[in-house]
Amino acid sequence: MTHVSRKNLKSNEEKIYKEALITLLSNTSAKQLEQVLPILATKTEITMLYKRLAIIYLLSQNYSIEEISTLAKTTNQTIIRIKYQLKDTPKEDIQIIYKKINSWKNITQLKMLVKSTLNTRLPSKLVKKTFNLP
Repeated sequence: MTHVSRKNLKSNEEKIYKEALITLLSNTSAKQLEQVLPILATKTEITMLYKRLAIIYLLSQNYSIEEISTLAKTTNQTIIRIKYQLKDTPKEDIQIIYKKINSWKNITQLKMLVKSTLNTRLPSKLVKKTFNLP
């Protein structure tokens, strides 16, 4: 588990740190982001972000919790927790993620990866149901 201090920041401190982070990330290229992320977060924290993004995307594509668990290599409880957190998130905020990921140049590769992973890791009955196969 990634270590996070239990000590809370004062609201004015948190506001300043948040603004600094947003400023840093807002005009950062993909290449620069690859360089900066390992400085800002541990490998585990970055992997957690990857998985969270995958879960959000797969939920938007109406995959089942079992399928998402297989694809993201995470527990059903994690997926359910994220699903409920998204219910409290303004739709327009979530749409930012959906719009960005769907305009990503490698979205087709992601979809193919999902399909091939499900074909090899899930029972054939579930794969047939997912892809509407006879």
